[in-house]
Amino acid sequence: MLKVLLVEDHVMDVNLIRKSVDWDGLCLTLVGVASDGEAALTMEEQHRPDIIITDIVMPVRNGVSLAQAVREKRSAVRIIFISGHESFAFAQAGINSGVDAYLVKPILPERLNSLLERIVAE
Repeated sequence: MLKVLLVEDHVMDVNLIRKSVDWDGLCLTLVGVASDGEAALTMEEQHRPDIIITDIVMPVRNGVSLAQAVREKRSAVRIIFISGHESFAFAQAGINSGVDAYLVKPILPERLNSLLERIVAE
């Protein structure tokens, strides 16, 4: 089972992702949910997830800063950005941070599951 950390400050989005992902079918387990990037860094150290799904715009530490900090320590972690913003600047920041994918909200369950399936297969 691969471990997933979800970092999202909107409860509705957390619930949507929890319900949308085929956790058992993809051999994934949700090891934690953080509402900001700083809390996520602590959870990342404790749980050492294989995949991090993170919002970009959050309080305390944003997703770009989180991705950069995680990449410095563990380059093999797969990172998926999710955002309600279709801004090229956010997408470019993701590319520069080495993220694996960028999904725009509202997240389509089929798209997220397909992406996770690809990551698991790799």
